[in-house]
Amino acid sequence: MKNLMRAIAVICAAACLSATAQAAVVTLTAKGQVSDIWAIDPSGYVAVPPTSISLGDAFSLSMTFDTSTATLDPFFDGNPLVHVYVMPGTATLTMGSYTDNFSVGWTEVIAQLFNDAPDVPGPRDGQVFEFLRFGAPQAAIPVDMGDGYLSQGLYFQAFDLSATARDNDLISELRPFSSFPDQQFLMTFVNYDTNLYVQFTSTVSESNLSAVPEPASWALMVGGFGLIGGAMRRRTTRVRFA
Repeated sequence: MKNLMRAIAVICAAACLSATAQAAVVTLTAKGQVSDIWAIDPSGYVAVPPTSISLGDAFSLSMTFDTSTATLDPFFDGNPLVHVYVMPGTATLTMGSYTDNFSVGWTEVIAQLFNDAPDVPGPRDGQVFEFLRFGAPQAAIPVDMGDGYLSQGLYFQAFDLSATARDNDLISELRPFSSFPDQQFLMTFVNYDTNLYVQFTSTVSESNLSAVPEPASWALMVGGFGLIGGAMRRRTTRVRFA
């Protein structure tokens, strides 16, 4: 029985490790608080337009994307230390009283991966994930951007000044956020007709980057659990009464 349990445990562990290494679907989650709000237009810094978000408001972000669909931006293809990938994705954000669910359509996820890049100012290693929505309707956003063509951006930035977090710039080898001590979340809005730009900056208190096991891996693990249950049933002691 012990040998069987050990064998099944090894199979399940191998399935979990394989799923983490090979799964293409990745979920990014983060929590924190709004620390700064500012606005700028062609004249310089301006008063922040009316908004339902305040300093100190909590935010919660969940972003999901499939790295197997990622395409490499050719503009950065010549730099072996910086890769920028573009792919479809979804996101859910709550910030203060504002909540929005973003779906595939006029949206995209951009992953910028830095590996000790000398031409990147400041942080050397980094994993920056951007979620962009183009043509955002004024009625759906939490700040008065006025009439015009609007876009919304969600940016989760993770940097490591010691340049030890990453040893390549491949999207297939994302590193856990615990390797990046400098993290920040930004939400931005742009009115392309008036060139008004508004940014909500947030500190990050919790973050996680996890791969979702593939269906075949789940089936293998569930099968292993079934074998465990069957083995335990066969080992059940029957009590007989005289």
